[in-house]
Amino acid sequence: MEISNPLGNGKFKQVVRELVNAEREPIRQLEARKAKENERLKLFQEFLGKMRKLPEVYKELDSFRKFRELKAEWPAKDQLDVLIDKDIAETGEYQIEVTQLAGRHSMISNGYEDPTDEIGIGYFTYDLPSGETKSVWVGPGNNTLQGLVRAINDERKLGVQASLVNDGSDSGTPWRVVIAGKKAGVDQDIVYPDFYFLDGDFRFYADDERQAQNAIIKFNGFEIMSQGNKFELLPGVTLDLKQAKEDYEFTLSIGEDIAKIAAKVRALVDSINAVLDFVVAQNKLTAESDTSRTLGGDTTLFTVQSRIQTWVFEYFNVDYDDEDAYMRLGDIGITFQKEGNLKFDEDKFKKVLADNFDYVAELFAGEGNFIEQVKEMTQSFLAPGIGVLGSREAGIRDRIRRIDQDIARKEMHIARKEQQLKRQFSQLEGLVNSMQGQQGFLQQAFGNASAAMAGG
Repeated sequence: MEISNPLGNGKFKQVVRELVNAEREPIRQLEARKAKENERLKLFQEFLGKMRKLPEVYKELDSFRKFRELKAEWPAKDQLDVLIDKDIAETGEYQIEVTQLAGRHSMISNGYEDPTDEIGIGYFTYDLPSGETKSVWVGPGNNTLQGLVRAINDERKLGVQASLVNDGSDSGTPWRVVIAGKKAGVDQDIVYPDFYFLDGDFRFYADDERQAQNAIIKFNGFEIMSQGNKFELLPGVTLDLKQAKEDYEFTLSIGEDIAKIAAKVRALVDSINAVLDFVVAQNKLTAESDTSRTLGGDTTLFTVQSRIQTWVFEYFNVDYDDEDAYMRLGDIGITFQKEGNLKFDEDKFKKVLADNFDYVAELFAGEGNFIEQVKEMTQSFLAPGIGVLGSREAGIRDRIRRIDQDIARKEMHIARKEQQLKRQFSQLEGLVNSMQGQQGFLQQAFGNASAAMAGG
């Protein structure tokens, strides 16, 4: 008779693996729960990012000065540029004529045959209107045209700049030095005395000079002067003169930049719609929807959506002196659609804004009005440590952390269980192997006895 044991010969290892795998089923369930929580966390962070975008946009509209955008219009683009500080400037129309640009005092020297011609040793000196005299020493090693230019430009505090130029003449002495003040205006005028350089090849002197002058414009018929070509003509209005043209008067208009304001409002509507579109997408539930993986029906999302809907239909006071002056967002082209988001009629907005700028500005930036409502909601949801969204995110992270802790504990338990099973089955396998050895011995003994009996 043959006795066999199918669990011998190392087959206990497979049994241990199957038992351990069965023990891991609760861990697989925890990992599935964690995967769902991670999906919810990712969605929640996406929603949080869309909410955080709102303050970046509404801060451009949360006061009258920020809401307002100004632009300057004038026909003489070749004569000047206009820079507007919208926080200071006021709207208006002004008559402008550019009659003279500001200029720096400059001089050009007599000509030399070559830049390396020596001009001698001595001092380059000049006087300022203040009575101050400035000078630079020209000694051995820099007593050429090139050396003079280098010596002047190395002295940064002199207030002048030197250039070596070729005048393009056929005179045989085309190389000259041009020296000019760094600042324009008559207050920066320079007086060049005679230059005394000893032992030079030729006498160095100022061949021609151009006097410093102020910029002159006519403002509404009155002459205005400036030391420089760029100056603040009006509070918040800076002119940068480029070309003079006498007897050419033009109109400079400073007014509201309707298109730029509309662009800022559109940016706000787009940011709100990003939030609303996310809410709508999460709430599109079907019989097959797994709400454990989405934010469908989430109370936080519902609260945000309902607050925005309230703003659209709310009446806001737009004139503190008139308690009956009210406007809704719909009056300026912002309406709620059946799809669950906002529509912005830009043409309607621009028309209403052009017709009644102050009312529309108040609708957005006034105390307790639209932007303040948006700001209040976002701050309550986003406030660090106490905001609703931060608390919700922390809650999801806590659940993930607890699942990780449960998985770690169960992994340790399984590891201990696996070691215990291995010890037990190792002992059992040794016993089985021993029994199988005895089985072989008995089979051989019985075989020998049977053979002896058959031979006898």
